[in-house]
Amino acid sequence: MEDLCAETSDLKMAEGGDSRETSVPSEHKPGKTMDAATKAAQKAVQEVNEKLNETNVKQLARRYDLDASLRQMQPGSRFSGKRRATSAEKSAEPGGVLSRIGTLTKSVFGHPSSPRAEMQELDEQPRAVLADQEIDLDLLQGQLLSCQKLLKETEEEKNSLQHEVKTCKKKWKDQAQELYASFDREAEKWNRNCKRLEDKHQMEVDKLQRTCADQNAFVKKLEQDTFKKLEAAKQDAELAHEEKHAAEKACKEYEQRLEHFEKIVREMQSSALRSVESAQWAPLATSEIEQKLKSLLTDVRQCAQKYAKLPIEEVLDPKRFENISTTLIGSKCLNQPELFRDTLSKNSAMKKATKAHGLIFAAHLSSIVLRHIIADPFFAFQGITDEDGVSNEDNGVQLRTLMKVLTASDEASAENWRCQTLRLLHPVIADDSKRAVACALVQKFLPKILIQFRDDVMRIMEDAVELSWQLWTRKARIEVLGITAIGKQDGTASSIIYNANSHVLEPSFLHGRDLDDDPGALDGREVVLLCSPLVMAAGNADGTDYEKRRVLKPAVVWMG
Repeated sequence: MEDLCAETSDLKMAEGGDSRETSVPSEHKPGKTMDAATKAAQKAVQEVNEKLNETNVKQLARRYDLDASLRQMQPGSRFSGKRRATSAEKSAEPGGVLSRIGTLTKSVFGHPSSPRAEMQELDEQPRAVLADQEIDLDLLQGQLLSCQKLLKETEEEKNSLQHEVKTCKKKWKDQAQELYASFDREAEKWNRNCKRLEDKHQMEVDKLQRTCADQNAFVKKLEQDTFKKLEAAKQDAELAHEEKHAAEKACKEYEQRLEHFEKIVREMQSSALRSVESAQWAPLATSEIEQKLKSLLTDVRQCAQKYAKLPIEEVLDPKRFENISTTLIGSKCLNQPELFRDTLSKNSAMKKATKAHGLIFAAHLSSIVLRHIIADPFFAFQGITDEDGVSNEDNGVQLRTLMKVLTASDEASAENWRCQTLRLLHPVIADDSKRAVACALVQKFLPKILIQFRDDVMRIMEDAVELSWQLWTRKARIEVLGITAIGKQDGTASSIIYNANSHVLEPSFLHGRDLDDDPGALDGREVVLLCSPLVMAAGNADGTDYEKRRVLKPAVVWMG
């Protein structure tokens, strides 16, 4: 019994050693897979241990039966290993060791048999027990090998997982180190950039400080210079103030003296006027002159419309139109005959009755009246011989030549001489004298005029003669400008461009309908015909300021 206990303890120790070898430390759990494998291995080991415990109990019982049987057997009856295996297989049948012990006891004590049968039975029982034990042992060894294999695979998986963990840790560590290195490089680069920017900023700050210092120095210097200039300006201002005060004082003295001299001059002029001038030579008002010129030109236009007889077809006849163009060019009313002809042929208003002939006749007659009577101070010298009221033309030529010579030397003195000469030559004009001069002018400039409207033309000439005497016996000079002179005055000698804002141009009454809605409708149009010349006055009643001119009658123009 003691041997059986010893063997049992040895077997447990061996099993305990195997279990210790197959135990898996619980602290190494790389993950969920490792935990599941470890649990499965531990469960398998536990099952093996339980089976080993059961097998140990069975083996102990069998050994106990075997020892009891062997003690009763003779020494020479011990069985070999092969017989024990056969007995072990039989003993492994259901019933177990206890049933066999009962059978053995029954055979020994209950039923007497032959010695040979008993010996044979005793010989077969240990063999069956041993065979059963060997089978159990092989089974347990197979399970143990499976468990060891499972543990080995689990250990390998554990080692693999640990290796992967180490690899991952190493990889993560390397990545972390690389990230740290990259971060360090970026930080170093950032620090270098910051340092560079800081240095650049510091340089800019230094530059700005130097600039500010220079500006401050410049401002300070400028303030000093300005202060010096201000002091000098103050001194100059004080000096100027003193000079101004002295000048004002001198001006007051001069003004007083000037007023005194002006008073003397006025007294002398008044005395001279009282002694020389009479009511007959009193200056004419500008408005009166303008009204008389306007009335005179209105009479000219009405006379032309009244006695115009030629239709547009006869006016445009090549031979007749050539004569008309030559006459108008000589009268300074036209400078572009082809443009005039083309405009007449295209203008619908000119096709009515005798409008074209009336327009041409009015322009020619206005030019004669204004250019040869109003603009000529010596117009009365038209006679071939000295006759009643008509002076010799040769005398007029001499007077005009003398006037040009005097004007080139002294304009004011020449105009004064002209005024005084005409006053001396001009008695109170009688009606027969005016009629004689007018008749001479008509015969000279309108020799082919029809008899039926000679009286109207004579009346216009007489009014022009009377107005011309009134104008030229005053000191102001009368100037009459034709189409070419007006163009030169505007800077365009070849043509005149109409503008509603011009103070020297006035549209013909034929444009009334075109300008009713828009006064500037004809702006930019070229002047085709000068219906009446421009009349201006130079100088004043005192015989001065001949460089200043004022318009008495604007030029009347027709744009087609």
